[in-house]
Amino acid sequence: MSTLFEKASREKLRFASPRGELTVEQLWDLPLQGKGGFDLDSVARSVHADWSKASEKSFVSTAPNTTAARLELALEIVKHVIATKLAEAEAARVALARKAERERIAEILARKQNAQLEALDEATLRARLAELAEKTS
Repeated sequence: MSTLFEKASREKLRFASPRGELTVEQLWDLPLQGKGGFDLDSVARSVHADWSKASEKSFVSTAPNTTAARLELALEIVKHVIATKLAEAEAARVALARKAERERIAEILARKQNAQLEALDEATLRARLAELAEKTS
């Protein structure tokens, strides 16, 4: 993957957007989907459309198509950024779900501990209270 980004930086790849050309670094700041075509999905669609046109096979010319190769590199870069951002979003969603579950379990445990304390008789509670008072003195 690092060779992909090395090629992109050496070729000074730029990506068309409604707000002007973007560098590879600026792709990381774009949302996956957004308003006004200023998002990764729109950039990827645009690059893909250009690549599809440029990679049409010529039955007469045998010269290598450098434009198609450059656009293919651009498409791979955008696809990598999208895949990475999707994976990060999924990881954040999973982490948030785990945190919520840990909090629910902690609340349930606290309620159960309170219920156990409330179930103790008065003499046992007084004895525990006195014991705790001694340990803090």
